[in-house]
Amino acid sequence: MNDHADAVPPFEVAYYIDQCWCDAYGLYLKGWLHCHQHRLDALTVHVGPDSARVVDFHDRPDLLNFFADHPHVVHSGFEVYVACRPGVPVGFEVATKAGRRTLAVELPRRELPPPLKQPGKPWAPGGPPFFLDFIDMVNDRHLSILEIGSRIVGGASVDFRRNFPGAGNYIGFDIHPAPGVDVVGDAHALSSLVGEGAVDAVFSLSVLEHLAMPWIVAAEINRVLKPGGHVFHSAPQAWPIHEYPNDFWRFSDHGLQILFGPFFGFEVVEATMINPVQLYPEHREGPHLQLPFNPGFGNACILSRKVAELPDSVLTSFDRGLTGLAERSRQYPRRP
Repeated sequence: MNDHADAVPPFEVAYYIDQCWCDAYGLYLKGWLHCHQHRLDALTVHVGPDSARVVDFHDRPDLLNFFADHPHVVHSGFEVYVACRPGVPVGFEVATKAGRRTLAVELPRRELPPPLKQPGKPWAPGGPPFFLDFIDMVNDRHLSILEIGSRIVGGASVDFRRNFPGAGNYIGFDIHPAPGVDVVGDAHALSSLVGEGAVDAVFSLSVLEHLAMPWIVAAEINRVLKPGGHVFHSAPQAWPIHEYPNDFWRFSDHGLQILFGPFFGFEVVEATMINPVQLYPEHREGPHLQLPFNPGFGNACILSRKVAELPDSVLTSFDRGLTGLAERSRQYPRRP
């Protein structure tokens, strides 16, 4: 935006805030500031009584498209974090060889996203639609279903048994005995406790991160499923440590597609990441300052179908599927 102060300024100022975020410790700004015929020497960002000075500016050659008569405009990009009390007025103090200028700064305003809650749905905060499809499939076909981690462990836990009134059989499985737990045991030995080919469907919600070797559990889930059986799993992608010390893993949707994909006898139906989050760094220098703008998600989830039985040697013999895994590994991005 261009500055239009009531008093005649010693020089014109135009600026734009590309990115900003604030937390309990201060305010981050990234943008550009142009003084038209004068080269920018320094910028001090004031936030109430606190301030931070910028003397190193990064290149913004894109601005030549708008200020072609002022080639020094490329020397106008800035990035700054001001340790301050958030919520107080922000101002710029601009220094050039023609003098100094102070002006009030209007920060970008963004609307809050719509509420995530889905009234009347069994999966409340921002869950994927295909979990509701999974629930409907089990109820409509009267399938037998196994829940891994059926124990209520805190305020965020929900008794999901009530969402499957049409299930032919519902088995709650957990490592500790509790109401709602029908079989107590270790998921790493699932097939020996529940039986091979015992159920039509398996699901877990925020459980895989607590399993020491989830690849073994993926193989065990295949074994307890009947041919054509379905699985649904949701697990954290970026979430605080919880249920310490047994919080081992975080998953992306592509990670879940390895566990519940072809190598372990599954066909992926759908997979995605949900619950967008922003991550705020403790270290406020360099690329850490961009962390809140990088995509983050609270959870990843997957719906898959069993399409093949697994040999007992699947976890010790890598002949099966090795070519496919090697090809997937080569997708790791090349860097110059």
